[in-house]
Amino acid sequence: MTLQPETLDSGLAVDEQTTERVSPEAYLLVEPGRSASVLITIPIFITLFTYFGSNAFYESNLAGAEGYRSIDGYVYHHLGALVILGFGALCWGSLLGLPPRRLGAGAGDARYGFTVCAWSIPLLVIPGTWFGAQTASVMSEYPLAKEALEGPVPFALHAFFYLAYYIGWESFFRGYCLFSLREKFGDWGAILIQTIPSVLIHTSIVATGKPFSETMGAIPLGIALGVLALRTGSFWYGFIIHAAIGISIDGWIYAAQLATP
Repeated sequence: MTLQPETLDSGLAVDEQTTERVSPEAYLLVEPGRSASVLITIPIFITLFTYFGSNAFYESNLAGAEGYRSIDGYVYHHLGALVILGFGALCWGSLLGLPPRRLGAGAGDARYGFTVCAWSIPLLVIPGTWFGAQTASVMSEYPLAKEALEGPVPFALHAFFYLAYYIGWESFFRGYCLFSLREKFGDWGAILIQTIPSVLIHTSIVATGKPFSETMGAIPLGIALGVLALRTGSFWYGFIIHAAIGISIDGWIYAAQLATP
Protein backbone atom coordinates (compact mmCIF):
# COMPACT_ATOMS: atom_id res chain seq x y z
CA MET A 1 0.00 0.00 0.00
CA THR A 2 1.33 3.43 -0.91
CA LEU A 3 0.33 6.20 1.47
CA GLN A 4 2.23 9.09 -0.05
CA PRO A 5 0.78 10.58 -3.23
CA GLU A 6 4.21 11.16 -4.74
CA THR A 7 6.55 8.21 -5.21
CA LEU A 8 10.16 8.48 -4.21
CA ASP A 9 12.61 9.38 -6.93
CA SER A 10 13.75 6.20 -8.61
CA GLY A 11 17.26 7.41 -9.31
CA LEU A 12 18.58 6.29 -5.93
CA ALA A 13 16.46 3.16 -5.60
CA VAL A 14 18.62 0.11 -6.25
CA ASP A 15 18.49 -3.55 -5.33
CA GLU A 16 21.02 -5.69 -3.53
CA GLN A 17 22.81 -6.62 -6.76
CA THR A 18 23.13 -2.99 -7.83
CA THR A 19 24.90 -2.00 -4.61
CA GLU A 20 27.72 -4.39 -5.47
CA ARG A 21 28.64 -2.14 -8.39
CA VAL A 22 28.54 1.09 -6.39
CA SER A 23 31.82 2.75 -5.47
CA PRO A 24 32.66 2.70 -1.73
CA GLU A 25 32.28 6.47 -1.34
CA ALA A 26 28.75 6.32 -2.78
CA TYR A 27 27.60 3.31 -0.75
CA LEU A 28 25.61 5.41 1.74
CA LEU A 29 23.60 6.94 -1.10
CA VAL A 30 21.97 3.62 -2.03
CA GLU A 31 20.35 0.70 -0.29
CA PRO A 32 21.11 -1.10 1.93
CA GLY A 33 23.87 1.30 2.99
CA ARG A 34 21.60 4.30 3.37
CA SER A 35 19.00 2.63 5.61
CA ALA A 36 21.78 1.02 7.67
CA SER A 37 23.25 4.48 8.26
CA VAL A 38 19.83 5.83 9.28
CA LEU A 39 19.23 2.98 11.74
CA ILE A 40 22.64 3.60 13.33
CA THR A 41 22.16 7.35 13.58
CA ILE A 42 18.67 7.22 15.13
CA PRO A 43 20.01 6.20 18.59
CA ILE A 44 23.00 8.51 18.12
CA PHE A 45 20.82 11.60 17.62
CA ILE A 46 18.54 10.62 20.52
CA THR A 47 21.54 10.08 22.80
CA LEU A 48 23.09 13.42 21.84
CA PHE A 49 19.83 15.19 22.58
CA THR A 50 19.32 13.39 25.91
CA TYR A 51 22.82 14.06 27.22
CA PHE A 52 23.65 17.46 25.73
CA GLY A 53 20.42 19.10 24.54
CA SER A 54 18.18 18.54 27.53
CA ASN A 55 16.95 20.50 30.49
CA ALA A 56 18.96 18.19 32.76
CA PHE A 57 22.20 19.11 30.96
CA TYR A 58 21.35 22.79 31.24
CA GLU A 59 20.62 22.51 34.96
CA SER A 60 23.86 20.64 35.66
CA ASN A 61 26.24 22.53 33.40
CA LEU A 62 24.87 25.82 32.11
CA ALA A 63 22.68 27.41 34.79
CA GLY A 64 24.14 30.76 35.78
CA ALA A 65 25.20 32.01 39.18
CA GLU A 66 21.71 33.35 39.80
CA GLY A 67 20.48 29.77 39.91
CA TYR A 68 18.41 27.41 37.81
CA ARG A 69 14.99 28.38 36.48
CA SER A 70 12.96 25.68 34.77
CA ILE A 71 11.66 28.06 32.10
CA ASP A 72 15.25 28.78 31.03
CA GLY A 73 16.16 25.11 31.18
CA TYR A 74 13.26 24.11 28.97
CA VAL A 75 13.91 26.86 26.43
CA TYR A 76 17.33 25.22 26.07
CA HIS A 77 15.67 21.79 26.01
CA HIS A 78 13.23 22.75 23.26
CA LEU A 79 15.92 24.40 21.15
CA GLY A 80 18.11 21.33 21.71
CA ALA A 81 15.41 19.15 20.17
CA LEU A 82 15.08 21.53 17.23
CA VAL A 83 18.82 21.71 16.55
CA ILE A 84 19.90 18.11 17.28
CA LEU A 85 16.86 16.05 16.34
CA GLY A 86 15.53 18.42 13.69
CA PHE A 87 18.33 20.24 11.90
CA GLY A 88 20.95 17.62 12.68
CA ALA A 89 18.99 14.72 11.24
CA LEU A 90 17.81 16.65 8.20
CA CYS A 91 21.38 17.70 7.45
CA TRP A 92 22.59 14.13 7.75
CA GLY A 93 19.76 13.01 5.52
CA SER A 94 20.94 15.47 2.87
CA LEU A 95 24.37 13.88 2.98
CA LEU A 96 22.67 10.55 2.29
CA GLY A 97 21.05 11.94 -0.83
CA LEU A 98 17.75 12.75 0.89
CA PRO A 99 17.18 16.52 0.90
CA PRO A 100 14.59 17.94 3.32
CA ARG A 101 11.86 17.80 0.68
CA ARG A 102 12.22 14.02 0.44
CA LEU A 103 12.14 13.79 4.24
CA GLY A 104 8.72 15.40 4.50
CA ALA A 105 9.73 19.04 4.96
CA GLY A 106 7.55 20.26 2.10
CA ALA A 107 3.86 21.15 2.22
CA GLY A 108 2.78 17.92 0.55
CA ASP A 109 -0.96 17.38 0.19
CA ALA A 110 -1.98 20.51 2.09
CA ARG A 111 -5.70 20.11 1.47
CA TYR A 112 -5.79 16.65 3.00
CA GLY A 113 -3.43 17.58 5.84
CA PHE A 114 -5.31 20.68 6.92
CA THR A 115 -8.61 18.81 6.66
CA VAL A 116 -7.37 16.18 9.11
CA CYS A 117 -6.13 18.92 11.46
CA ALA A 118 -9.42 20.81 11.18
CA TRP A 119 -11.53 17.91 12.47
CA SER A 120 -9.07 16.06 14.72
CA ILE A 121 -8.06 19.01 16.89
CA PRO A 122 -11.57 20.14 17.96
CA LEU A 123 -13.08 16.64 18.08
CA LEU A 124 -10.19 14.62 19.53
CA VAL A 125 -7.35 16.80 20.80
CA ILE A 126 -9.25 19.42 22.79
CA PRO A 127 -11.61 17.07 24.70
CA GLY A 128 -8.92 14.38 25.04
CA THR A 129 -6.39 16.74 26.57
CA TRP A 130 -9.03 18.15 28.93
CA PHE A 131 -9.64 14.71 30.38
CA GLY A 132 -5.92 14.01 30.50
CA ALA A 133 -5.24 17.27 32.32
CA GLN A 134 -7.54 16.16 35.16
CA THR A 135 -5.27 13.26 36.15
CA ALA A 136 -2.75 13.68 38.96
CA SER A 137 0.16 12.24 36.97
CA VAL A 138 -0.32 14.68 34.10
CA MET A 139 -0.90 17.65 36.40
CA SER A 140 2.35 16.91 38.24
CA GLU A 141 4.32 16.56 35.00
CA TYR A 142 3.04 19.58 33.06
CA PRO A 143 3.81 22.21 32.18
CA LEU A 144 7.44 21.13 32.03
CA ALA A 145 8.53 24.65 32.96
CA LYS A 146 6.61 25.35 36.16
CA GLU A 147 7.35 29.08 35.93
CA ALA A 148 5.02 29.12 32.90
CA LEU A 149 2.13 29.15 35.38
CA GLU A 150 3.28 32.45 36.88
CA GLY A 151 1.47 34.60 34.33
CA PRO A 152 0.44 35.08 30.70
CA VAL A 153 3.86 36.29 29.53
CA PRO A 154 5.82 33.32 30.95
CA PHE A 155 3.15 30.96 29.61
CA ALA A 156 3.32 32.51 26.12
CA LEU A 157 7.12 32.29 26.15
CA HIS A 158 6.93 28.65 27.19
CA ALA A 159 4.35 27.84 24.50
CA PHE A 160 6.36 29.60 21.79
CA PHE A 161 9.52 27.58 22.43
CA TYR A 162 7.43 24.45 22.86
CA LEU A 163 6.68 24.81 19.14
CA ALA A 164 10.41 24.54 18.42
CA TYR A 165 10.49 21.27 20.36
CA TYR A 166 7.66 19.78 18.33
CA ILE A 167 9.24 20.86 15.05
CA GLY A 168 12.40 19.02 16.06
CA TRP A 169 10.44 15.98 17.27
CA GLU A 170 8.22 15.58 14.22
CA SER A 171 10.94 16.34 11.67
CA PHE A 172 13.07 13.63 13.30
CA PHE A 173 10.56 10.82 13.88
CA ARG A 174 7.94 11.47 11.18
CA GLY A 175 10.47 13.01 8.81
CA TYR A 176 13.98 11.59 8.95
CA CYS A 177 13.20 8.21 10.55
CA LEU A 178 10.07 7.59 8.49
CA PHE A 179 10.82 8.74 4.95
CA SER A 180 14.44 7.58 4.91
CA LEU A 181 13.42 4.00 5.78
CA ARG A 182 10.36 3.78 3.57
CA GLU A 183 12.23 2.68 0.46
CA LYS A 184 13.89 -0.24 2.25
CA PHE A 185 11.12 -1.37 4.61
CA GLY A 186 7.94 -0.20 2.90
CA ASP A 187 5.22 2.08 4.27
CA TRP A 188 4.14 0.03 7.28
CA GLY A 189 7.65 -1.15 8.11
CA ALA A 190 8.88 2.44 8.26
CA ILE A 191 5.83 3.55 10.29
CA LEU A 192 6.36 0.85 12.90
CA ILE A 193 10.12 1.34 13.08
CA GLN A 194 9.85 5.07 13.79
CA THR A 195 7.13 4.42 16.36
CA ILE A 196 9.47 2.28 18.49
CA PRO A 197 12.00 4.98 19.46
CA SER A 198 9.34 7.72 19.61
CA VAL A 199 7.48 5.68 22.25
CA LEU A 200 10.48 4.41 24.19
CA ILE A 201 11.97 7.88 24.57
CA HIS A 202 8.86 8.75 26.61
CA THR A 203 9.92 6.26 29.26
CA SER A 204 13.22 7.99 29.93
CA ILE A 205 13.12 11.53 28.57
CA VAL A 206 16.00 13.10 30.47
CA ALA A 207 15.81 10.25 33.00
CA THR A 208 12.42 11.35 34.37
CA GLY A 209 9.93 9.41 32.28
CA LYS A 210 6.44 10.44 31.27
CA PRO A 211 3.09 9.39 32.77
CA PHE A 212 2.16 5.80 31.88
CA SER A 213 -0.99 6.90 30.06
CA GLU A 214 1.00 9.29 27.87
CA THR A 215 3.61 6.68 26.99
CA MET A 216 0.99 4.11 26.03
CA GLY A 217 -0.89 6.74 24.06
CA ALA A 218 2.28 7.48 22.12
CA ILE A 219 1.92 4.09 20.40
CA PRO A 220 -1.32 4.75 18.47
CA LEU A 221 -0.38 8.42 18.06
CA GLY A 222 3.00 7.52 16.56
CA ILE A 223 1.34 5.16 14.10
CA ALA A 224 -1.42 7.64 13.21
CA LEU A 225 1.00 10.52 12.65
CA GLY A 226 3.21 8.23 10.59
CA VAL A 227 0.27 7.32 8.37
CA LEU A 228 -0.65 10.99 8.05
CA ALA A 229 2.92 11.94 7.13
CA LEU A 230 3.12 9.35 4.36
CA ARG A 231 -0.38 10.12 3.10
CA THR A 232 0.36 13.84 2.82
CA GLY A 233 4.08 13.54 2.05
CA SER A 234 4.80 15.96 4.91
CA PHE A 235 5.48 15.88 8.66
CA TRP A 236 4.02 19.38 9.20
CA TYR A 237 0.44 18.23 9.81
CA GLY A 238 1.62 15.82 12.48
CA PHE A 239 3.52 18.74 14.00
CA ILE A 240 0.33 20.82 14.15
CA ILE A 241 -1.61 18.03 15.86
CA HIS A 242 1.19 17.06 18.25
CA ALA A 243 1.85 20.67 19.22
CA ALA A 244 -1.87 21.18 19.79
CA ILE A 245 -1.85 18.22 22.19
CA GLY A 246 1.09 19.49 24.22
CA ILE A 247 0.07 23.13 24.40
CA SER A 248 -3.57 22.24 25.11
CA ILE A 249 -2.60 20.14 28.12
CA ASP A 250 -0.56 23.03 29.53
CA GLY A 251 -3.38 25.44 28.68
CA TRP A 252 -5.98 23.40 30.56
CA ILE A 253 -3.72 23.24 33.62
CA TYR A 254 -3.03 26.97 33.44
CA ALA A 255 -6.75 27.73 33.05
CA ALA A 256 -7.57 25.56 36.07
CA GLN A 257 -5.04 27.51 38.13
CA LEU A 258 -6.57 30.83 37.05
CA ALA A 259 -10.01 29.55 38.02
CA THR A 260 -8.83 28.53 41.48
CA PRO A 261 -9.58 31.26 44.06
